[in-house]
Amino acid sequence: MVIGVFALALGSAMITAAAANHVKLGGDFSDYWLAAGRMSGGHSPYAPEMLSGPIPAQGPDRFRYPPVFAQLLIPLSWLPEQIAAGVWFGVQSVTLALALYIAARAGGVRSRWDRAIAVGLAFSLYLPIYDGLMKGNVEGPMTLLLALALVASERGAGIALACATLIKVVPGAALPALAARGRRALAGFVAACAVLVIPSALLAPGAWRDYAVVLPNMLAGSVAYQNNLAPAGALASDPGLAPYAGLAVPAHLLFVGAAVLLVVLSIWLARRPSGWPAALLAATVGSILAPGAIWYHYTVVLLPFVFYGWGRTSIRVRLGLLAGLTCFVFATMSPLVSILAFATFTGFGLAALWPPARSSPATSASRSSPPLATRVS
Repeated sequence: MVIGVFALALGSAMITAAAANHVKLGGDFSDYWLAAGRMSGGHSPYAPEMLSGPIPAQGPDRFRYPPVFAQLLIPLSWLPEQIAAGVWFGVQSVTLALALYIAARAGGVRSRWDRAIAVGLAFSLYLPIYDGLMKGNVEGPMTLLLALALVASERGAGIALACATLIKVVPGAALPALAARGRRALAGFVAACAVLVIPSALLAPGAWRDYAVVLPNMLAGSVAYQNNLAPAGALASDPGLAPYAGLAVPAHLLFVGAAVLLVVLSIWLARRPSGWPAALLAATVGSILAPGAIWYHYTVVLLPFVFYGWGRTSIRVRLGLLAGLTCFVFATMSPLVSILAFATFTGFGLAALWPPARSSPATSASRSSPPLATRVS
């Protein structure tokens, strides 16, 4: 009850502050709503400007996702925008809470009250959740799909990752690890993609042709924004960091290099017994680090890994995970804080989910054999 009152008070305060500063509820969702409305009328979901050249990482009416996502949202386009944004707010909240609850249960938290309290704490204290909910981004469904990929069977993980990739391309960074996990996982991914993409392409082939143009235009667009958690973008835009602007390229190479190393590590981990949770974490962090734009609410998708690994690890690692999440809360203050946040969280997250070393045959035999005195008696 105390957590609920705290979450309600803090949430109300943030919503009031947003209203006082004329922050629109569901600003990102507005792009989804417009795109779905275009597709409902038989048109491309992408604004004409997105097809003409590089697209900056921020701006109105900039739907950046595959056409499947806009098609799924067509029913919401039939509602007035603010009502649709309220419905989407509810979808975001429910899917995010469900994702964390599922991860905690799979991680060994047996008490329903403990799982509910943990979800309440996340909604109360982790400010990127408020950011994502207020902007109406897609973190709720994405987090749920990643949680399902984390705890499901091989085939189920493939299906969940396929759905996540067709909503937002970057989860596709986990595809190499998924293929390394097993044939069933890859088969689930391919089958789900076929089920979703083939009807979508038949209904709107022009939208998919446009997306092939939009994707490289996005990659070529500017990411120079002060609230960009990618250090290169912040260094290129913040006047206060002008003396360090020369570090933008090395910082970008650092994040891209870390992303590549994490994806390679995910392949190795996926091949090990019980290595899938750590593999998915490595690939997910890599998918966040690789793009030039990293927004505050992107880190919400990392929470299921904390909930899953919490009961499996030591107090020291738990404190490290909390330190990483705390750094994420303050990551917009400085590029150094952002680097520290990703390094701390990734290190302790992998420590929490790292697969146990396999015992040697001799060790296993000695553990399974009864003592000599027992056998003699």
